[in-house]
Amino acid sequence: MRQSHQPVLIQDTQKEANWMIVHGLEWGRSILCVPLLAENQVIGFLNLLEEQPDFFTREMQDRLVAFASHAAVAIQNAWLFEQVRASSERLQSLSRRLVEIQENERLYIARELHDEAGQMLTALMLDLVALESQAHQPEAVLKKVIEMEESLNAVSENLHSVAMALRPASLDHLGLVPALHQYLESVGERYRLKVSFTSGNFQERLPGNMETELYRIVQEALTNVARHARASQVDVILTVRDRKLIVMVEDDGRGFDPEKVPDTGHLGLFGMRERAEMIGGQLVIESKPGKGTTIMVEVDYDSPNIDRR
Repeated sequence: MRQSHQPVLIQDTQKEANWMIVHGLEWGRSILCVPLLAENQVIGFLNLLEEQPDFFTREMQDRLVAFASHAAVAIQNAWLFEQVRASSERLQSLSRRLVEIQENERLYIARELHDEAGQMLTALMLDLVALESQAHQPEAVLKKVIEMEESLNAVSENLHSVAMALRPASLDHLGLVPALHQYLESVGERYRLKVSFTSGNFQERLPGNMETELYRIVQEALTNVARHARASQVDVILTVRDRKLIVMVEDDGRGFDPEKVPDTGHLGLFGMRERAEMIGGQLVIESKPGKGTTIMVEVDYDSPNIDRR
């Protein structure tokens, strides 16, 4: 019936030589089975059993076939609705994640500009006012100018660090490997983590969108480590195997149970998975409580989703 897509009517199972008795259904003497078809594919069956032989008629069979046709359409529509609902929830989660990232970046920029650059510029303005009153004191003016130069250098370094946090210039000019070297070094210093990076002899420039997404995945993974893992050691590995680029981030932190943290409930993991899929890759998360976490993204060089312009 799965191959023929035709209904089966057995008037008396005891008269069928090849009939296999099913435990619990020994009482069934008359059986009518109709496949549920959706787009010419069998998605299920409707089975009617009766203890009285010769109970089902051809008219009953035709009616059940008609009912099965409507039921199959309803089931398929329910599946499609569930897929649309799930996709809608994923899009909503991604939208919330994007808004959260945008707001965090704005907050970071505002805080850095206000707390560092803003205060330094205010101090420089006060120094300029002081210079006016010291115009007749060359030594005091020279000393103040040196101090102002130091403050200006500090402002420049602060603005440079803000720009680097948003998007490192090395990613555009030098590529993924140098950008990761630079980023991981700063993460180690900032969070007092022992961070190692291994890329072998890989120095190839990748398509721009591929480098960006892989960089952001590593960035998100390290952010999670710093915030949640309580780790002391992080290893980042970039390697090529069988025409696939593999990036792994491993930590020795407290770990977690991935089954108990669905993607929709952990927007960081959701965002990494979305980024991997955008370049035709897949994200694998391995973790156990107390055993650390490994995040691996694998991308096929030949993926059609990679922008090769």
